[in-house]
Formats: sequence, C-alpha cells, structure tokens
Amino acid sequence: MARQSTNKQKGYLATGLVAAGFIALLAQVFLLARPALALVTTLKSGLGVLPALGMCLLNATQAIAFHQVDYSALISQILVLCTAMVTIIVGLAQLRPNAARPRIQTFELLLSSELEKREMSNGSR
Repeated sequence: MARQSTNKQKGYLATGLVAAGFIALLAQVFLLARPALALVTTLKSGLGVLPALGMCLLNATQAIAFHQVDYSALISQILVLCTAMVTIIVGLAQLRPNAARPRIQTFELLLSSELEKREMSNGSR
C-alpha cells in the first residue's frame, strides 16, 4: 500500500515537472517571438519580404556592432530554455513505468547456476 502511494506521488511530481517545463518553454518562445511580430508589422506596412528581412538583419547587425546587445538577458533566456528542456526530460523519464526501464542483469547471469552448467558442459573449466 505504501509503495502504491509513493508511486502515485512520484507520478504527480513527474506530471508537475512536465507541466512546469512546458509552461516555461512556452513563455520563453513567446518572448522570442516578439522580433517575428515586428517583422510581420513591417510586412503589413507595404514592404516586400526581402526588404523586411534585410531591415531585420541590418538592425541585428547594428546592435551587435555597437555592443547594444544585452548579453546577460540573452544568457538568462538560454538558461531558462535549457532548464525547461531538462525539466521536461526528467519528468518524462519519471513517468515511464519501472517495467519499461532497461535493467542490467549481468551479475545475475554470472552468478547463476545455469552459466556454470553451460561452462562445464562446454569443457571450458
């Protein structure tokens, strides 16, 4: 009974991790989509696709050249994205049932009497 309740708690924790990871990932994706929204508004103003992309590239190049990029904010966004992905992966790994996880049984094979019988019948001892 206690094992079943711990498995249920582990399932709730894993589901919470996956949900928190997806929420953080979606929040960061929406923050990163702001420049794409600026591109869409530039397209609506009457410019073609290539001039709009050229202006975005020119603005980005200017920001990098004149050191107007906030690297601390960029690094923090990368860390949040990586943490969200790790949280999702850990949560999904915890949701897998124990039977589906691979188990290494080499020590059991080495210590089994079947292995000793096979070796004796092959004449290797």
